Amino acid sequence: MIGRFLLRKYMQYNNEKRREWQKIGKNVYYIAGNDYFLETIFEAEQDYNIEDLYPDDVVLDIGAFIGGFTLRIARNVKHVYAVEPLWHDLLQMNLEINKIENVTIIPKALGAHSARKILTYYHRSAIVKFKTLQEIKNECGVTIDFLKCDCEGCEKHITPIELNGIQRIEMEIHPWIDVNSVLINLNKGGFYYNIDKSRDNCIIVHGYREEK
Repeated sequence: MIGRFLLRKYMQYNNEKRREWQKIGKNVYYIAGNDYFLETIFEAEQDYNIEDLYPDDVVLDIGAFIGGFTLRIARNVKHVYAVEPLWHDLLQMNLEINKIENVTIIPKALGAHSARKILTYYHRSAIVKFKTLQEIKNECGVTIDFLKCDCEGCEKHITPIELNGIQRIEMEIHPWIDVNSVLINLNKGGFYYNIDKSRDNCIIVHGYREEK
């Protein structure tokens, strides 16, 4: 009986350990046994089109969270700038686990203007720096080819002129903001787009630069 009890405890321990780490595609992620973390990785795998990424592309990932999109594309592009204000510690851990070195983490948030204020997302809060898209692009210091944006409604702060130089956009638009105003700004910025429905009444926008 004691042997069976110890075996059950050992198996339970190993199942819990496996839940801390998940291999998805080519990458291993530390998810701390958290189903929500795992869900965001699968969403990043399924929601965004990346077939037209090129090896010399520079990607800006706004709302990188623990790295679902960043790790998915990092090995296929020149560099990724990952903007994540709250969960950059787990993002950094996942980059190191997978020995990915062509990613620069920017621990800030997208906003309408420069500011410092409290941000809360998924049980974590901190005073963070908010920057406009143009300020973030300036901090990167290079031309951004591809923008992925999932920032819980802050996509509404992106202005048409800030999209200059960007050739492709993958964006989640959240239902609690004016979706049409975001789409109008994308169009004014020179993009046409296709739209897919996502979970939680969000939409995924696949934006392409209009050919001249």
